[in-house]
Amino acid sequence: HTSSIDFCEPNYLLTEHVAEPHNAYSSLIICYFGLIGLLYSNVTNETRFKVMYTCFVFVGLGSVALHSTLTWWAQACDEVPMLWTNIAFLYNLIEMSTPKGSQKIKYLVVYAVL
Repeated sequence: HTSSIDFCEPNYLLTEHVAEPHNAYSSLIICYFGLIGLLYSNVTNETRFKVMYTCFVFVGLGSVALHSTLTWWAQACDEVPMLWTNIAFLYNLIEMSTPKGSQKIKYLVVYAVL
């Protein structure tokens, strides 16, 4: 494997195709909750919630990829969406207390992403 991290589960114990099967399939739960959020938790149909829950789905998919392969690219697919999700969560938290129509926070988030 080429990733810089390895977890407590023995590698390739159950199958030669998936490095950490229990960590891989349990990561699908993250995708599940992201999809539940996309489908049922956005009653106002706001883009900021769609972005946040979509990022959550990508965290789960990246985690499945990492625990399945333990490669550097899968590690990046796991960690980068975590950063995106944190930015989305932070944006939503700040947006809750921002006066309606204010553009300040949107520019701040764009700057943070870049």
